[in-house]
Amino acid sequence: MLAAHGEDVPNLDELELNGELIFFPFGGSNLAVWASRLKALNRPEFHICDRDNPPPEPARYQAYMDEVNARPNCSAVATTKREMENYLHPQAIRQAYQNNGIEIQIADNFADFDDVPRLVAQAVHESTAEEAWDTLSQEGQREKEKRAKRLLNHNALKCMSVELLAECDQDGELRGWLNNISQIIDAD
Repeated sequence: MLAAHGEDVPNLDELELNGELIFFPFGGSNLAVWASRLKALNRPEFHICDRDNPPPEPARYQAYMDEVNARPNCSAVATTKREMENYLHPQAIRQAYQNNGIEIQIADNFADFDDVPRLVAQAVHESTAEEAWDTLSQEGQREKEKRAKRLLNHNALKCMSVELLAECDQDGELRGWLNNISQIIDAD
């Protein structure tokens, strides 16, 4: 979105198509597995991990990030917010669901450590189901959260604009990550 808007950031899609970059979206327990597999390639790496834990606790994957940061030409950072979904604007989230024919009621902003996928899953459930959220089994709630997370990361992301991002990422953290990626590519 930023590259399409003319900002001086690397176009990750274009770089991947040109074979200059491989983008691996993965999470959770897969992080350590992939870090060890990628290490053997001896190539520059840049990892962005969800923080998950609010300060002053360390980021959930801090030990893993320390391992990556100890390798030459490799860098791992944690978000300053709970997870990537916390960088999505509620307006984009509402629009994504409207595009799917669902009207949801969510706050006009999220706190940095709100569980956005859970809050959105609850809002969708309340908008589309007759039974209360609390009557669902934990497994049922988790399944709805997974669906919400998928929609957030695909559809809501497409509804973001530069202006909405500026509201959600006032410190320019995302642009900083893209600048780091650009420096790694330029140095290689």
